[in-house]
Amino acid sequence: MYGQALNNLALFYENQKRPAEAAPWFQEAARLMAEYGRRNLPGLNESEQLAFWQQNRTVIDNFLLFVARYAALPDFQALLGPALQLRLQTKGALLRVNAEQVQKRKSAQNPALDSLYQRWRKNRQCLAYLAQESVSDPSQGPLDSLIKATDQLEKQMALRQFRPLVAETPAAENWQTLQADLQAGEAALEMTRLMDAQGQVYYWAMLVVKEAPLPLSVLIPDGQALEKNYWHFYTNNIQFKIKDTQSFDRYWQPIQALLDQYQVKRLYFSPDGVYHLLNPPALYEPARQAYLANRLDLVHLSNLQALLRRDGDNAQPQGAVLVGGLEYGPASAGESFKPLPGTQTEIENIAALFQKYQNARPTLWQDSEAGKAALLNLQNPGLLHLATHGFFYPPPAIVGESLASEVVSPLLRAGLALSGANQGEAGFREGLLSAYEVSEMQLEETELVVLSACQTGMGQVEDGEGVYGLQRAFHLAGAKQVLVSLWAVNDQVGQQWMQYFYENYLQTHRADLALRYARSKVQAAFTAPYYWAGFVLWEK
Repeated sequence: MYGQALNNLALFYENQKRPAEAAPWFQEAARLMAEYGRRNLPGLNESEQLAFWQQNRTVIDNFLLFVARYAALPDFQALLGPALQLRLQTKGALLRVNAEQVQKRKSAQNPALDSLYQRWRKNRQCLAYLAQESVSDPSQGPLDSLIKATDQLEKQMALRQFRPLVAETPAAENWQTLQADLQAGEAALEMTRLMDAQGQVYYWAMLVVKEAPLPLSVLIPDGQALEKNYWHFYTNNIQFKIKDTQSFDRYWQPIQALLDQYQVKRLYFSPDGVYHLLNPPALYEPARQAYLANRLDLVHLSNLQALLRRDGDNAQPQGAVLVGGLEYGPASAGESFKPLPGTQTEIENIAALFQKYQNARPTLWQDSEAGKAALLNLQNPGLLHLATHGFFYPPPAIVGESLASEVVSPLLRAGLALSGANQGEAGFREGLLSAYEVSEMQLEETELVVLSACQTGMGQVEDGEGVYGLQRAFHLAGAKQVLVSLWAVNDQVGQQWMQYFYENYLQTHRADLALRYARSKVQAAFTAPYYWAGFVLWEK
């Protein structure tokens, strides 16, 4: 392929210490690869898309890493704009294509396409059932056949939709349009995880501020430590409620130095890699003896281009469904879910707030009312609140460990426990709803999904694509904003956090303001971030 050949030529020049000659070839190779992906991804099924991107994004990453390394030199600073522009175009590429495909399948008026869709959806439900149980060798027998058949159906649908998808793919906005959209005291930060040929991991931050003619660059070289030793240190301090005086310097200090230089108070942050699982407001700044939450308003975005799609309309959500106090059934063999009696109180308190501030009565699903079929048949509530267990099975360490860790789609390894989650014969636990199935829900008009139970923000992290978990699934289903938790929170404190959140949200209709309000109120009572920093709001 021509793009790969240009990439190899650029690598040759760089290895020869001739960066000026390498630069144009890196840039052209990356441009060609991005265009190649744009044209070909819509014609592939989900597993093919992931494999395609993992194989070909190295060319794009090589250009980005080259710019990151040489950005401090005047002769190469002009590449910062094109590098950020390319990143905006390619970050979340699979999510955008998947979302378009999902919406086209749902609204298909073509009988042949609808027939394929119904067969494919039935297969996906079967895969979700099977993913709940262990098997000795998932590469053999009916599972392997079912995966292949499902992939083939998805490929057929993708090919039928191929031309409209390509024709309707919009050109990415220029990064300077994003810059012009920023207000005084605001900035936008694009984080990129990169790896060189020797396996060294880097994190590169590109910061856009109104006052600077080019993006500002911060390269953090010790990526492996951020993902392993430093990460374990950070999470242990969170869980054991220990004041962490080191993680700020490791993860954020050079970024904050730039934010302070430009007096940034509000930051739009699009993370990558380990930064998806880190909540920066929870970082403690020893020099100021304060948490970052106390001086920086941070907004999480899956892609910075979401800034340009914000309409500023704080509409009141029409119709709310609150799920909690579920009956999971008696404990069964294998994984079982314990009752969460506090979630009954949680949704009743939230319902009372709806009555107080909006004179509205939300729909409450409790006990045995919230089964899988009920959720899958739900049609576009304005707000969906789910107070129940989330689950995530990490990728397997050994072959045959568990089917839940072996199936192809990472979205099969994350999900929610609904009514009857502990019941059912092997492989058919009707109360488990996978993220795979969530992505097919009808939520195009849903303003906000709140996942208030533990670790609903977990999933498999893919560079440049984010977390393959519930957050991604609800965005694919159409939800505009998703509130998730990064760790388990004390029940009583969690209820109080939600009380504060909805008190503010039902008056402002701004989930970002409600998040900040709830966080500050709980922080005033409990100093440790464990209590107040576990929730993260993601905008599509």
